[in-house]
Amino acid sequence: LLEPLVSQVLDEVLRVAAQYGVSAPVTRQQMLDKGRAAGAFRTSMLEDYLNDRPLELGAIADAVFALGEARGLDLPISRAIVALTRFRAKTTKVETVR
Repeated sequence: LLEPLVSQVLDEVLRVAAQYGVSAPVTRQQMLDKGRAAGAFRTSMLEDYLNDRPLELGAIADAVFALGEARGLDLPISRAIVALTRFRAKTTKVETVR
């Protein structure tokens, strides 16, 4: 159900990387396939959330946003997801690390 959303986030991040001359060693579809093949598992951020620890959104998301802004790129899907994540963390008393 989330693949279209994840695809859009990947596209945004790959656009930022391309602005700095970086290309992924695999295609977007290969990334999606690897994620699907990994199956259900708890990411480190989910573990942090479940254990009421700060989320590392600064290093994970804000850095990409800063790089994108420096090149005039808009990242609406990624920003929306991060905003929802920050909201959820705040409403459940988990703070985000900036």
